[in-house]
Amino acid sequence: MNKFLSATIKLINMHGVACTYKKTTLGAYDPSTGSVSNTTTNYSVISYPKITRADQYNYPNLIGRELIIFYLAKQRFEPSNDDKIQLGSTEYVVQQVTPVYAKGEVVLYKLLAVR
Repeated sequence: MNKFLSATIKLINMHGVACTYKKTTLGAYDPSTGSVSNTTTNYSVISYPKITRADQYNYPNLIGRELIIFYLAKQRFEPSNDDKIQLGSTEYVVQQVTPVYAKGEVVLYKLLAVR
């Protein structure tokens, strides 16, 4: 295992909080109902949340919304936009996913989520 990945997992597990990550997968079109049936899979993860603010210099289109950056170690799934993260009873929608690489491998995801 990549030493950077093992260090990332260790530190996030030490200082992070338990969250529920809700990954939505697009389903197939059903002609009999005329709709698409999406599937949601819930994952229990540990992430490090950091509250941030939007201003005219960073995230100008999100001014006035509650923003949290979640640091999430590499998982068995790949995070994507429009997934949801539940922290306590509050649910946030992922707006931006930034992977962080070390030794050519993803070790951390920086997820910008809004409520």
